Amino acid sequence: MAYDAAKSAPEKIKVFVSLTLVPDKDITVENSVLQEAVNLEENRYMLDRFYHSGWDIHIIGLLKRL
Repeated sequence: MAYDAAKSAPEKIKVFVSLTLVPDKDITVENSVLQEAVNLEENRYMLDRFYHSGWDIHIIGLLKRL
């Protein structure tokens, strides 16, 4: 979407906002706790390493086992 020359800047912003805002009905205690865990510095480091270590290969491997 970001590189789609056919979309105007306002259209891109609307899509970005719609994809990043969480509706009130989706805010649960569980989601809040998970977000707090992600925000902890030591967890961010681990998640960053996971995503930059070829996470897609890990996911594909898991899916093949199903």
